[in-house]
Amino acid sequence: MLFVAGYISYLLRGSNGYWILISCGAVLAGEEVDRIKKRYIYRIIGSVVGLLIGLILLELHLPMVALIVILMFLNICVEYFMPRNYAIANFFTNPQVLLLATLTTHFTFGLILSRFWGIIIGSILAFFLYALANHAMNVLNQEYK
Repeated sequence: MLFVAGYISYLLRGSNGYWILISCGAVLAGEEVDRIKKRYIYRIIGSVVGLLIGLILLELHLPMVALIVILMFLNICVEYFMPRNYAIANFFTNPQVLLLATLTTHFTFGLILSRFWGIIIGSILAFFLYALANHAMNVLNQEYK
């Protein structure tokens, strides 16, 4: 599953395709069909909200000290919510990634769009491939009973 995501990521490398691979890996961390289904939905919803929060923070043009304080707060929130609620953790992960990216490069709206599409494609791809593999395993188990 990660090989397919990695290949698609490689093909789309010019448009930050690595987000597809990262998102696919994050969704597959659920390890069970029900958990993966929830993670893929939570990842999409949390990411959309998080990207909107990140866009708002970027539009404020905050000074460097304020950005560092916000980044520390976002990191604490990610660490706190990740084991508790994956969707809420993504509210904080995406603004953190966007703010960190703007520290090293000039912000462009394309960065948000590439992250958004990478998250959507990677999440759906992970769920689809895992559901397909799970269905194949169920069919094989029925045939050999």
